[in-house]
Amino acid sequence: MRSMTGYGRQETVIGDLRCTIEVKSVNHRFCEVSVRMPKALSQYEEAIKKCVTSQIQRGRIEVYIHLHTEQWSGRKVHVDWGLAEAYYQALCSLKERYGLSGSLTLNELLQLPDLISLEETEDMEPYKEGLLEGVSKAVDKLVAMREQEGAALAKDLEQRNQTVLLTVKKIEAYAPQVKAHYQQRLEQRVREFLQNRAEVDESRLLTEVAVFADKADISEECTRLRSHCQQFKDLLTSEGPVGRKLEFLVQEMNREVNTIGSKAQAIQISQWVIELKSQLEKIREQVQNVE
Repeated sequence: MRSMTGYGRQETVIGDLRCTIEVKSVNHRFCEVSVRMPKALSQYEEAIKKCVTSQIQRGRIEVYIHLHTEQWSGRKVHVDWGLAEAYYQALCSLKERYGLSGSLTLNELLQLPDLISLEETEDMEPYKEGLLEGVSKAVDKLVAMREQEGAALAKDLEQRNQTVLLTVKKIEAYAPQVKAHYQQRLEQRVREFLQNRAEVDESRLLTEVAVFADKADISEECTRLRSHCQQFKDLLTSEGPVGRKLEFLVQEMNREVNTIGSKAQAIQISQWVIELKSQLEKIREQVQNVE
């Protein structure tokens, strides 16, 4: 099981380039990848995203790529020497023709249009393989951290799930007393209501009371809760992303707990229901960070 939170960093050298690749991830309902890198590498954005999603299936992932070199910047300064010569000859002609004085400064040259420009001249194709290999290694480190944190999450969730299961067993053990007490009280109230009325069929009365008492029976809800707890435990040790399945199980467990709370009016069971809801809320918060 993996967490959705992690970080990976890889330093790699590709020819004359030194490249730093950082990959960060946080929890998210889906898999969302964003890449920040020099413009010269933008043509490889989709390849980088595929490299990430081949190993990660859920979370918001941010990839940062930094290039470090004094010999390469991804762009080249280009001076149009032919245009510079033309500008110079034209200015000299103007000076001679009109008898102008003064000299041409560097600042004035820089203001002449199209004399100096920046070009994207570097061919990045030779760097592609090394770049993607570096991204893959950074993602490997991210995944390792997610797995490490996932193991800690699994341990915590297993303990909380066990607490839920033990509480359910307490409710199951106590439930028959609640049902019997409820049936007894219901029968007594019905007899009091019918005390001064016509003669009542005893067997019919007991049957009707039993039917109403069954509506307060919570054995089915407890059985389903125990089943959900077992499924939850099994998922904690299964392969692949399990976050959404765990979220679904927590929803179903909450549903059963709410039903138990509405059916069983005993104070003791109400206290256990409160404990279950508190524990399930903590589980829900933790599960939101599971891939």
